[in-house]
Amino acid sequence: MKYVKAILASARGGEQKIIKETLSSSLTYIPASILSSNVKEECRQPAEPNAKCIMHIEELVNKNRSDAVLLGIESLLLLTDQERSHVSLSVAEAVLNGTGHSVIKDFVHKCIRCPRSTLSQEDNEFEYASWQCAIMHNIALAVLGNSLQTAYGAECPVLSSVLQSEEWLGQSGIVDVLLSELSNADPHDAYHAARCLNTLLDSAMPELKTELIERGLPRAMRVSQKVGNRRHSLLAQ
Repeated sequence: MKYVKAILASARGGEQKIIKETLSSSLTYIPASILSSNVKEECRQPAEPNAKCIMHIEELVNKNRSDAVLLGIESLLLLTDQERSHVSLSVAEAVLNGTGHSVIKDFVHKCIRCPRSTLSQEDNEFEYASWQCAIMHNIALAVLGNSLQTAYGAECPVLSSVLQSEEWLGQSGIVDVLLSELSNADPHDAYHAARCLNTLLDSAMPELKTELIERGLPRAMRVSQKVGNRRHSLLAQ
C-alpha cells in the first residue's frame, strides 16, 4: 500500500517519499548467506514451526474452495524458496517424498498432472476454472523446481531416494511429464520444467543422465530454446 500511495501521489503531481522498512510477517525471512550455512542443520533437526507451516498448507489445499486451494499452492511457492523461507528444506521434503505429509506431495502432483482434479465440481463449472488451473499448474512446476534446488543445495538424501523411485522414473512418471512440458514449450511452464531437469542433471548419477538422453531430452531442449529465444530469455538460457 505504501508503494501504491506513492505512485498515485506522483500521478497527481505530488511527491511522497517511500520509507523502507522491514515488513513484519508471519514468516521469518533471513538472508540467503545465513540460510546456506544453517540449511544442513535444519535437515538434521527439523523445528516445530516447520510442521505447523506444513499443516496450515494441508488445511488450505483440503478445503472445498478454489481461493483457499490457490492460496495453498502460492504458500508452497514461497515456503520452498530457500532465499526467502527458513523452513524451505522441510517443506521441500514434504513436496518431494511426502515425509509425514503425503497430502502436500499428492496435491503438487495433481496440480502438475491434472490441476482440474484439485477443484470442486462446482468450481469447475465456472469460467475462471481454466485460468486458475493454468496458474496452479505453473506454480506447481515452480514449487517442484524450488524443492529440487533446495534439497540439492542441502545435500540431503531425500533427492537420491526420489530419483530412484518408480513415481519419478517409471512410465508416465514425473520425469516424463517434465520432458513433455519442455517439448510443448509453453514458455512459462517450460522454464520451470527446465529448472527441474537442470537440478536432476546436476545431482544425478550417470545412468540417469543417459536415461534422460534416451527419452528425448536433447530434442526437447532444442524446441524450448527456439521458443525461449523469441519469447522467454530465461528459458533460452
